[in-house]
Amino acid sequence: GAFGVLIIDANGVELDCNKAVLIGNNTDYPRTGIVVSKNNAVVKNCVVQNYYAGIYLSYITKSRVFNNVVKDVSTYGIFADESNFVNISKNSVSNSGFVGISSFGAENIFVSDNSLQNIEFAAIFFIDSSSFANISKNTISNSGVGVLLDESSNSDVSYNTIDKANEGIRSDKSNFVQILNNRIVTSGNIGLTVSQSTDNIVKNNYVCRSSFWDIYSNNIQNLTRDNNTCSKTNGNDIGDIGCTFKCT
Repeated sequence: GAFGVLIIDANGVELDCNKAVLIGNNTDYPRTGIVVSKNNAVVKNCVVQNYYAGIYLSYITKSRVFNNVVKDVSTYGIFADESNFVNISKNSVSNSGFVGISSFGAENIFVSDNSLQNIEFAAIFFIDSSSFANISKNTISNSGVGVLLDESSNSDVSYNTIDKANEGIRSDKSNFVQILNNRIVTSGNIGLTVSQSTDNIVKNNYVCRSSFWDIYSNNIQNLTRDNNTCSKTNGNDIGDIGCTFKCT
C-alpha cells in the first residue's frame, strides 16, 4: 500500500480530523497513518491506530501537531525527521513497539503537555544531531526510557513527570543540556543519567525510588548537579554535592 494513508503535500494545509479514526490493518514498514511533507502544516484532533508509524513529519518547518491520539503502532507514534520549528503538544501516544515521540536530525522541536504510556524503548527520543529542543510538561508512564537524548545538544528537559520507566531521563553524548524540575519515580534501573556529555545542568529534580541509582553520571565534563532530591547517587563528577535533599 501507499506510504501514508493521509498525505499533506502542499504548504499551509490544516488537517482537522474532528476525532475521526484512522484504523490500519498493517503495522509493517512503511505503512503510516498521516504523512506531512510540506511546511506550515497543522494536524489536529486525529485518532490514528494500528500502523507502523502514526504521524510522520518529513523535512518540514513551522508546523503543529496537537490534540491527536496515536496508539497501537509497531515503531513510531509521532516522528519528526530533519524538520525545524515544529510544535508537538497535547497528544496522547500509547502502546508503541519502539518510540512514542521522536526527532532525527531536527532543530527547534517543542514537545510539551503530551501523555505517553506503554512505550517499549523510549517515550521521547531525540537522536543524531537534534538540537535546540524543548521537552516540557509531558507525563510518561511504563516506558523503557522516559526521555532519551542521544547526540543531541542545546536542549532543555523540564517539568516532566515520569513514572515506572526502566530509566527516567538519559543524556548520552549530548552537550549543553539542561535537565530541570523533573519528577521521576519508581525507575526500574536508573532515574537520571548523564553519560559521555559536556556542560549539562541537572538541578531541582525529584528522583526517587529507583532500584539502582537515582542519579548517575559517567565520563562527563562540566556537569552542574545541584538542589536535587534523591537518595542514591554515584557522585562520579568532581565537585558533585550528591543529593541536596533526601527522598522520604
